[in-house]
Order: sequence, then C-alpha cells, then structure tokens
Amino acid sequence: MLKKTENYWDVLSSTDFVFEENCWQTCESVCCEPVVPGGVLRFPQTWVFYMFEEFKYFEKKEQIPLNKSKHKELSVELGNGVRVGGLCNQCNHQGRCKDKMTLPLFCKLCPFLPVMDIDGKFHDIELLNLIDLTVEQMNFAPRCSIVGQKEKYLNMWKNSPGLLRLLSYPYTLFHLLAAKITLDNYKKTLLNNPKILKSSSAAFWSSWELELITGRLFDKEQLRIDISKLCDEFTEEHGRFPSFDSF
Repeated sequence: MLKKTENYWDVLSSTDFVFEENCWQTCESVCCEPVVPGGVLRFPQTWVFYMFEEFKYFEKKEQIPLNKSKHKELSVELGNGVRVGGLCNQCNHQGRCKDKMTLPLFCKLCPFLPVMDIDGKFHDIELLNLIDLTVEQMNFAPRCSIVGQKEKYLNMWKNSPGLLRLLSYPYTLFHLLAAKITLDNYKKTLLNNPKILKSSSAAFWSSWELELITGRLFDKEQLRIDISKLCDEFTEEHGRFPSFDSF
C-alpha cells in the first residue's frame, strides 16, 4: 500500500512496468511503430493514450510533451454524463522516448495487458497492441520477440505483488478491465469480418487498415453495453464511479 505521504499518480508515473531491459529498442520498437508483416501501413500512426485523471496529473506536472491542442478524446459514453476512456495523441518517438517524456501507464505495460478481476486478483496476460493481437488471431509470424515469451512474463507478473497492488487501485483497475473488454470486442469483431477473412495474404493489411480506420473492427454498441455493465458491477463493488477520490 502507499504511504500516507505518497501520491498515487506520483508512484504510478515513476514505476517501470517493463521487465525487458532496453525494450522498444531490441526489436526496432515494433510495438511503437505501425510495421506489419510484409511492409508498413498506408496511414502510419502510433498513439499515446492517457486515462483522463492520468492526463490531468501529467498536465499539472507540465509533463505533456506532445501538442496539447492535438489530443483527441477516445471514450465510450455511458449516459448520465458518464464517459470512460481517455485522451490520445500521435507519437513519433519510435520507441526512443524514455528520456524524452514520462510514459503513461498503457505505454509502459506493452506488449502485455495484465488480466485482473473486479477484486484486483491477477489471472493472466494478454497482448495489448492491436497489430500484435491481430497477428496472433490470424496465426501470422509474430513481430515482437517478447510475444513468444508469454510464460516468462506471466511468471514475472505473478511474482510482482507490489506492481499488481499498484494496478489494483480502483480507478486504474477499472480502465484495465475496460481495456480487456475492448480487446475481446475487437477479437470477436475481427474474426467475424468477412471482408478481412476473405482477403488474400497480400491484401490482408490494406483491408484491415481500411476496416480499422472506418470503425468496422469494433462493435461499438456492444462495447458500450459491456462497459456500462462493468461500470454497474464496479460501482456495486467499489463505490461511485468515475470519481477516483470517492473510492
């Protein structure tokens, strides 16, 4: 647990969650670049994502290095003025960002998302990057060397109770659970997309990119329903959402 004198966001922002030394540089930082098997995407974009409260913290500390005016909201409206998500902006650091900016949580977690339950109990890890997740779902050869070491990293997480306690703080835990729902929604929608499944191997990534850009790789209504349900369950378990201070 945190000491009374410690601020949660101070501790979270200063904690390194990457187990691989020099990660992002040992494999040409493929998790930070839009490189796909056989080439690159036509509209290459790599995004940095901040949870809303996380963004406020970095903004207050003047640690938002990217153009603030270009930050875009990525959220799901749940009704009654409640929205879940955060702010994102395009990043051009190509994995060489460690000494240039303070990384937000979801950057530091790559390439694996810790899978936890509503009580904060750790269960598994899952690929967090959409390209790597697509490669896995389509049985393509992986881009990232770490992806093939899932058991190693699973054991590392199991033996890191301090990191897991930090992630089990309600506000952060909620967003990890919402991320898992979003990834499951993506996988299901991807594998039920006839345009992509019928694409030849040479045309796969151009078809995939078009479907992603036009929003057809997420079932947005089902995503809203599932995250709304999570919000209700989370409120019953932990208290009123979305105020972090209310827990």
